Amino acid sequence: MCGICGFITDKSVNLEQLHQMNQAMYRRGPDDSGEEILQFTSHSEIGLGQQRLSIQDLSANGHQPFWSFDQKVVLVFNGEIYNFQELRQQLSEYPFVSQTDTEVIIAAYYRWKDDFLNHLEGMFAFALFDIERQELIIARDRIGKKPLYYYIGDNDFVFASTLSSILQFPGFHKEINTDSLPRFLLNKYIEGENTIFSNVFRLKPGQILKINSSGLTKSIYWDLVSEYQSESGHQNSNYDQCLQDLDETINQAVQKRLVADVPVGAFLSGGIDSSLVTAIAQKNSAQPLKTFSIGFNQPEFDEAPKACQIAEYLGTDHTAYYVSDEELLKTVEDIVECYDEPFADPSEIPSLIVAKLASKEVKVVLTGDGGDEFFCGYALYDKLRQAQRLEAVASILRPVLNHKVFETVLPYKVSSILKNEDRRYQTQLGREKYHQTISKMLNLSEENFSYDESCIDEKDWQIRRMLLDSITYLPENNLCKVDRSTMYYSLEARNPLLDVQVIQRAFSTPQKFKYFDGDKKHILKDLARHYIPSELLEGPKKGFAAPIDVWLRGPLKSELIRVSKKDYLTDQGLFNPDFTESLVLKYLDQGDSGAFSGNNMSNIIWPFFVFQKWYERYV
Repeated sequence: MCGICGFITDKSVNLEQLHQMNQAMYRRGPDDSGEEILQFTSHSEIGLGQQRLSIQDLSANGHQPFWSFDQKVVLVFNGEIYNFQELRQQLSEYPFVSQTDTEVIIAAYYRWKDDFLNHLEGMFAFALFDIERQELIIARDRIGKKPLYYYIGDNDFVFASTLSSILQFPGFHKEINTDSLPRFLLNKYIEGENTIFSNVFRLKPGQILKINSSGLTKSIYWDLVSEYQSESGHQNSNYDQCLQDLDETINQAVQKRLVADVPVGAFLSGGIDSSLVTAIAQKNSAQPLKTFSIGFNQPEFDEAPKACQIAEYLGTDHTAYYVSDEELLKTVEDIVECYDEPFADPSEIPSLIVAKLASKEVKVVLTGDGGDEFFCGYALYDKLRQAQRLEAVASILRPVLNHKVFETVLPYKVSSILKNEDRRYQTQLGREKYHQTISKMLNLSEENFSYDESCIDEKDWQIRRMLLDSITYLPENNLCKVDRSTMYYSLEARNPLLDVQVIQRAFSTPQKFKYFDGDKKHILKDLARHYIPSELLEGPKKGFAAPIDVWLRGPLKSELIRVSKKDYLTDQGLFNPDFTESLVLKYLDQGDSGAFSGNNMSNIIWPFFVFQKWYERYV
């Protein structure tokens, strides 16, 4: 687990400048660092840098940039290749000099060339320079666990694991991508290939980019929706067999992720996903697994007692840490530095705290990410099943009731279903008023900023939204949150439920086994009961809900007022000063009350506040 960076340029960039780019990611890999500048073409140079968090082969043999045995290929790599031991045996003709998974990538490239990515299982972002071909290859893993950004400027190509590293490239011009801003205010994260900066892009999950004498080309080597369409075509209708197959597949995924030359632990929240992963990890551990959870003073959010009971039953070495309201609020100050792009999911706050807790004792943690998206866990999926059932009635009533006269009479949930006739946004209910408000904040003609889901050819709304979440919310919110919060404390997070074979198994499992008579994650819960008594698993998932409304109208109020004043916004030139200032003042006066019918206005004010703090720090 590391951070990588580099460039191709015809300008004069020296090693010290490359070192500054690399040092901007220091926390991602404080164990070692390396930089090299080489000739790319007759008129351009290539720079490669890496910050190393040593996990496999802790010796100097793992130093990067990593050269092939014949000095014809050089690689910088961030992540883990979980099948590296099997690949090492397959590639025995290669003269290995280390025990790293890094070197296995080079050996796989030598054997399979353009097909080598299809043989790698794991989480990764890397840059490989083939000197003979004069070709740079950068690639990102299938699900998007590891970040990779790139900038295209005037004869410059720059890449890095973080935006902060790209900002250090000499001559980089900071220009806000105004197309990304409304989507950030709506989602609390930036989705798709665009980033907050113009001409800076995010390499998509499963994507490969090549630069050579012919120019720049991008292609997809693995596509999640296509994989679903392939695997769902031969689903197993035998529930017991599905359960057994799923058990075997998740066990294999966990076992692969326990391989490390450093201590491995697990985040244990008390939910189904983390409990299942922890139980299987403990079963395969020779000694008590170190597990970590945090608790809150508000009982409605506190799952620490449940996590402690599960840890005691499994026999793990558990640490539970109770977080004060003051510490939660103080951690808000770390958000901007940790997430060097605008990011406003409130659960990033406890994620940072539990990562800090675990980093004191282990260097690797297992997580339960992916269970909700691939096994139907979110509460929204209940609502979509109901909405689709009501669609036949709604289509009949829509011409009559979809009139302005009924807007103030019909309940908001009813009106949102009646307005839900655009196939492009059908599973993204209840966003109309957010779109309207954001459009006014940014002086835009009113438009829809939601993701166009018509590219997902699936009639079942529930399944379509699960796929949509898997290609947007999962990589760009959840996995971004996990990666940044753990790497901020030089901690590697591994996600067994996002193993490609687990995903394939989920796709070949009928939806009725995941969502059975209103029971979400039905088959995953059944599997968890094989390892943990039902009484310890029962009860609704509480989740974490930061008191954002209380903070914004309390201890953060003066800062919020400062960054939303008309004069401030006029100088900034991004927001409609009159509307935005009045919106914030109205919110501070009334909060998330009936005055914003159909909206929790803190869902917009909080990302606005986070953006303003980010803007002051980075722009």
